[in-house]
Parts: sequence; structure tokens; C-alpha cells
Amino acid sequence: MIKFKYFLNHVRKINFSSYLNKDNNSKIVSDTFKSQKVEYYIELEKLESQIEDLEEEYRRKSDYYINSSFKKVINDVNLRYEELKKNIEDYHSSLLSKINDDKKLKKEKFQQKLQEIDKFQIKLKDFEDCKTWEEKLHMLKINLGDVRSKSKLVDRAIDDLTREDFEFKYPSQLKLNKLFGELIEQKHKKEIVEEHIIFSDANLSHLSHESAVNDIKLINSSNLLSASDDGTVKLWNLDSRTCTRTFSLFDYFNSFNCLSVLNDKLLASGSFDKKIRIWEFDTGECIQSINAHRDVVTSLKLLKSGFLLSGSSDCSIKKWNYETRVCLAEFLGHTNAINCLDESQDEKIISGSSDSTIRVWDQNGKCLNVFNGHKDYVLCLTTLDGRLISGSKDKTIKIWNLNNGNCEKTLIGHMEPVSCLWPLKNEQLMSGSWDGTIKLWDLLSGNCLKTIKAHEDRISCLQVDRNGRIYTGSTDKTIKLISSI
Repeated sequence: MIKFKYFLNHVRKINFSSYLNKDNNSKIVSDTFKSQKVEYYIELEKLESQIEDLEEEYRRKSDYYINSSFKKVINDVNLRYEELKKNIEDYHSSLLSKINDDKKLKKEKFQQKLQEIDKFQIKLKDFEDCKTWEEKLHMLKINLGDVRSKSKLVDRAIDDLTREDFEFKYPSQLKLNKLFGELIEQKHKKEIVEEHIIFSDANLSHLSHESAVNDIKLINSSNLLSASDDGTVKLWNLDSRTCTRTFSLFDYFNSFNCLSVLNDKLLASGSFDKKIRIWEFDTGECIQSINAHRDVVTSLKLLKSGFLLSGSSDCSIKKWNYETRVCLAEFLGHTNAINCLDESQDEKIISGSSDSTIRVWDQNGKCLNVFNGHKDYVLCLTTLDGRLISGSKDKTIKIWNLNNGNCEKTLIGHMEPVSCLWPLKNEQLMSGSWDGTIKLWDLLSGNCLKTIKAHEDRISCLQVDRNGRIYTGSTDKTIKLISSI
């Protein structure tokens, strides 16, 4: 600062007139010089005053001025903190309130299920009075079916009661600057980079039922069928996201478990009441009802021959001419419920069961092979390029050689049972699980290429259309559309 004052004093001593040749300069130049000289000394005095202020005021009180410049932003930060603290406390209270409300609702629903179980009267017939062994066996099977049906109600009541309906989810990497706010420089604003979000309003939408969604079937790129525990099958227009028709039994407790699109006019449904029903798309009317099994109908598969295959909790598989309601063949061998059905390229029947096995059959009901390897229920099946792929309650996916029954590869990654599979091009596979995720697999390496959290509850069914859009049904009562992954 001393050097700067020396410079000012030196400037004042300069004789600017000596640098001008009076003889050679016009009056205009002289007047201009005088005007500029006055302006120069004014600015010089102003600078000298600023230097004095800097020395006497700002240098001594620098902390005061620095604190003053941050006073407003500190106040804004503190106000934001108090606001968020109140919002968090309010939200915390609302979560606890919701939990208490749902606990009460769960208790009420359990009481309703107990009443439903009590109303389900089983009138067991005395098969000992029957004259022939065939009559006794027939009567025993009827009794067994009724017992299993009530047992199913009891199992559902217990499962619903003991299942954890909620879990607390929060971001694994909470970005506080997005929640709380961030400091932005006034003169040089920082550019904010938008994060890529897998799910957004643009590529995720959902349709809903009043209860768990058990099965979905794509009819074409614009229409989807869904079957639910709420006693309805719904036809959805995917373009408008609206339900265009409801197929109903008008019985909330008689859930639909499975669907099969028979042609462009008819669909088939399998339900809790042991029946297969044939419905018209155009009218929504049930035109055929088949007393198919002695227990719940769990799965349906339209065969290449045009006949309909059904699987049941009664451990049997049946092949039907659905037009005449005639059973053409019965497949017996599994020792527990049938969960899934498929057909190979060479028209062999494939079934997966809660007895943890997979069976391969000919069209007449003869068992050709039994695949052992899963440690729990086999829940889903699909075929791809001559191979069989299965998903299980043991949380694994297995790839089998269809000819010899050897397991060629096991895919591990899901945290809960694997409930549905969909084969894709380029040696890829899509899987859905009770853990609420969809996984994309490379079958050559066995590696999981991508995982998407689609639901907060179990995924029960999965479909993929020609454009790669994924549809999932869940026990959370919704159907979700993921337009890309």
C-alpha cells in the first residue's frame, strides 16, 4: 500500500505541459487536454479516497463484512433445516399411523377369512357303504378334493396372516443436495447433470385389480388379459390404459388362477372352484364350463394340436377338447400340485410340480422322463432352442437338455422364488421373482446382465411383446408396463 501512495505522489509531480509543443498544437487539442486533465485528477482523488477507506474501514473490519455477506444464506439454510425437520417428523408420524391402520385392517380381513372357512362346510360321504372298489375310490377322491379345497383356504388365511405386508425401503445413496438444497454461485452457476432413472412416468405405468394378479396374457400389441384373486378377468387396452371388458363370476372368493388365449374370439380360464371356463371376447359371456378337476385348476396350456391342457392341485394333468368338454387323456405321476405346463417343439408335454420334479410326457399321458435337481417347488417352465428352462421356489433357474434330462447350467441371483420366465432372442432370458425384481440373463455365460426392481411384492407372471416391452403382474394387485430396459 505504501508503494501505491508513492505512485500517486509521483503522478502529481508530473508536468504534462512540458510534453506538449505549444507551437505545433491547435487550440482544439489544447482544450481536449485540459478537459481530460480535470477528469484525470478527479478519478485520482476518487482512487485515493478508496484506498483510505480500504485501509481505515475494510481492512480493520474485514471479518464483519465477510460475515454480513453470508448472513442471508446461513439464515436460508437454517430455515430449510427447520422446515425439513418438521416434514420428517410429520412423515414419520404418518407412516406409524398407516402401519397401525393396516394392522387393524389385516386383523379384520383375517376374521373374515375365518368366517369364510367356518362357512365352508365339508359333507364327507361314507365311502365304506359303497358296493364296489371303483365306487369307493370315486367317493374317496370327491372327499379328498373337498378336504384339499378347505385346506387351501386355511393355508391362504395363515399365509396372509403371517406374511410381512410391508418393508421399509429407502435410497441406498441418499443425495442430500437434492433433498435439502445446495449452494449455487451467483455469478457462475454450476451445471446440474440429470441422472438416468430406469423407471419414470414416461416408461412405467400400471393397471390394477382389487386383489393379487395371478396371470397375464398378451393378445396383441394393444390388448392384455389379466386374472386375479378378486374373481375377475380383465381385458385392458394398453394404448388408453383402460379396462374395456370384465369377465366375472360375481364371486370374490373364487379366484382366477390361469388363462389361455384360444383364438381371436375365445379365452379359457382356470379357477379355484376346480373348473375351466370358456369365454367370448366380444360379449364377455361364459359359453362353456367344464368340471375339470378335483382341486384347484392351477395352469392352462393351448397345445399345437388345438387341444387344451390343464394342471391342478389334485396332482393330475388333463388334455381336453374344450368344444365338446371331453377329456382326451389324463397324465398321472406327480405326487404334488401341478404348477406349470409347456410343450416342446416336437410336441412333448412338460410339467413342473410342487414335488420338485419336472416330467416329460407323450400326448397320450405316458411319462417319458423325470428331471430331478430342484430342491423345492418347480414354479415355471419355458423352452428355448430345444432346451428346457425351469424356475423354482429354491430361488434358482436351471437349463436342461430335453433329450437326456441332464442339467447343463444353474443360474443363481434371485433372493426369493423364481415365479415366471420368458425366452428372448440372442441367447437371453427374462425372469421374474417373488423378490419383486426382473432379471435379464445371458444364457451362454450364465451371467445376470441387468436387474430391475419392478414391484414391492411378489411378481407372479411376466409377458414380453415384440417391441421388447415388459408386462408384469404381482400380488401387489398391479400390472406394470416397462417400455424399455
